[in-house]
Amino acid sequence: MWESIPFSTRPSYHPVLTIAGKFGVVLSRPIVLMRTSPTGVCLPATYTIDPARRLVVTRIWGAATEDEIYDHGQRLRNDPQFRPDFRQLVDMSELTEIRVGSGVIRDASRNQFFSPGIRRAIVANSEASYGMARMYAIASEAEGQTIEVFRDKSSAEAWLDRGS
Repeated sequence: MWESIPFSTRPSYHPVLTIAGKFGVVLSRPIVLMRTSPTGVCLPATYTIDPARRLVVTRIWGAATEDEIYDHGQRLRNDPQFRPDFRQLVDMSELTEIRVGSGVIRDASRNQFFSPGIRRAIVANSEASYGMARMYAIASEAEGQTIEVFRDKSSAEAWLDRGS
């Protein structure tokens, strides 16, 4: 059973997301949605590659940390099944906490390993994750990336399928 835990100012907690002026969204304080299991376990980012559909499906759930985001990118990039011309669906609908700063988002947007113009869809249903995903998508445009952010998975899948 998952337990909801509200935003906390406990000493071990650090600000997790800052979205500022250039991206059109300003937060007066971090917005944090946190869920942990009773044991406090936070689950990592995972992916599957479907070569027949030329699709990478990434799932990020639980608490997303900077290390997990970097690790996911490295694992995917080095996976022998991965091809840079595959489309991508990133499902963040079960993301419960964001521990990723704007610097990581900026760095990730500059360090692309998908080919320019390939459709990539991000599903983000909370305000914080949607804002983070939009920031990443906008910053990635400079690298020729085609990334759209959606509130629901069916819309994201339909958009991806139109481009295949």
